[in-house]
Amino acid sequence: MDLALRSRRAASTAWDLEATFAGNELDGKVFETEWSTRFRPAVQWEVSVEARYRRETVPRQFVGKFSGGPPATFDTSYVFAFIERSEWALQLRAAYAIKPELTVEAYLEPFASSGLWHDFGELVSARSLNLQPYDPGPATPENFEVQSLRSNLVIRWEWRPGSTLFVVWQQDRGRDILPDGNVGPGGMLRAFGSPGDHFLTIKASYWIPMR
Repeated sequence: MDLALRSRRAASTAWDLEATFAGNELDGKVFETEWSTRFRPAVQWEVSVEARYRRETVPRQFVGKFSGGPPATFDTSYVFAFIERSEWALQLRAAYAIKPELTVEAYLEPFASSGLWHDFGELVSARSLNLQPYDPGPATPENFEVQSLRSNLVIRWEWRPGSTLFVVWQQDRGRDILPDGNVGPGGMLRAFGSPGDHFLTIKASYWIPMR
């Protein structure tokens, strides 16, 4: 099932809202919603915001194959499991024109995702969807939570016609942790405290008139 709502494209503030829900006979399901808006608070400004949330249950995620299985699966255990995935993402963009030849652009993207495993099962026979309970023991895949933050700031100055100076600052943060449960929007906020790297780049171009 899909739902979509949109404002008039010609409006000074334009927005979109989309939502999707789907399921299957194996208890798999997915819910995703995305919202975006674009507006100009002043002539020199342009701002956009995009937010996305996704929750998904995958009922037959392949875990691995292990020796010692039944003859029906050629003495190999083919192991699957349910995995609950949650994902939050936010994208912020802003551009400001100090004057036509001098602009500043900023971008910020916090992100958080988690995965929780449960109900491990072993394939009963080849070409079958049927599973029987399986204890993976030490082979159990770990639950996970990923947090990341990307941002950059770009200053563009056309100091003479055809000659431009760019100053770019960028940061990239991220970490993997063991989750307490499905990640919430707070995971994006915690991404700001993740370890990361900073980069500074300066680029200049000079136009040489040829007559």
